[in-house]
Amino acid sequence: MGTTVYAPGKLILAGEWAILEPHNKGIVMAIAGGITARIAPAAHYRFTSPTINLYDALGTFTNQHLTLTPSISAAHFIHRAAEITLQYLTSLGIPLHPFSLVLDSPSYPHFSSQKIGFGSSASCVVAVVRAILAHHEHHAHNHLLIFKLAYLAHYKEQQHMGSGMDIAAATWGQTLIYQRPDPVWLTSQISTEQSLDTLINQPWPLLYVEPFTLPANLHIIAGFVGTSAHTPTLITHVNTFKRNNPTYYLSLCQENAVSVEQLIKGIQHNNYAEIHHAITHQRETLKKLSDACSGVLEIPALTHLIELATTYGAAAKFSGAGGGDCGIAVSNDLAITDALSHAWYHAHISPVPCTIIRI
Repeated sequence: MGTTVYAPGKLILAGEWAILEPHNKGIVMAIAGGITARIAPAAHYRFTSPTINLYDALGTFTNQHLTLTPSISAAHFIHRAAEITLQYLTSLGIPLHPFSLVLDSPSYPHFSSQKIGFGSSASCVVAVVRAILAHHEHHAHNHLLIFKLAYLAHYKEQQHMGSGMDIAAATWGQTLIYQRPDPVWLTSQISTEQSLDTLINQPWPLLYVEPFTLPANLHIIAGFVGTSAHTPTLITHVNTFKRNNPTYYLSLCQENAVSVEQLIKGIQHNNYAEIHHAITHQRETLKKLSDACSGVLEIPALTHLIELATTYGAAAKFSGAGGGDCGIAVSNDLAITDALSHAWYHAHISPVPCTIIRI
């Protein structure tokens, strides 16, 4: 007998970059089409993921470390998530049971060779954590536990970069208002090498997750511009700007945070004019940040996507870190988003099928 679990992908509606600063919130949407994990008892730890050409890698968990053979760079997130979850179970004194774990991502086959910005690494980490907890019959439906373990795995693998918005969407599986945990506190806690169960089971300062309902008549579409973003490079550019121009950087983050709060109110009141204004304000702020970073965030292809959406009456912006991947457009008229989808296609922008999970 085995168990199958699922972790969805994500699209960020608002709050990019500013979310990295303390107390700033963002809005992230879970979308159908993520990662499926199938786990079953086995004589040895075995990992397979056809999506990244990982087949029957054998794992050995000794002295709190997981070793995979063969070890491939594309499997680092799988490796880290499995290792941290096994460490956590061990810290609780729970006996470990070897397993065979198969990860698959059947969605978006025509983009399979490219990263499109839907948070596949985060979905993968969440699916691994959830599957291993389910295999050991330990709180496999505890969202906060899964999030913290997955966040730690992602956080460590990304050298303490990233907001965790994608982890949250993959964990809760719905639209969320999200605020990242305090990275300074978390890094200090990790450095103390305290037991993993102590770190996981205490409150994490600043972490905030609130399920959020989008209006049924709010239509959101995504378009892939044909270029995959390399987020670490973008972070280097933004950090350089932040270091050299701290006052201007923080003012842009504050502008961004204000427009997020405006968007939250607009959605709560189902006031499309307010929603449209807030998304447009988000784009303007992100464009200023991009201009300050030599244009690496809103690249010309994303500008074209946004300007096309504007001509059709929609509000648009890039979604995620920028630098490529996807832009999104928002309208309260399905006819507008349908027409825009066709316009994007003819402009060599690929409309990406994405179903927002509405609960």
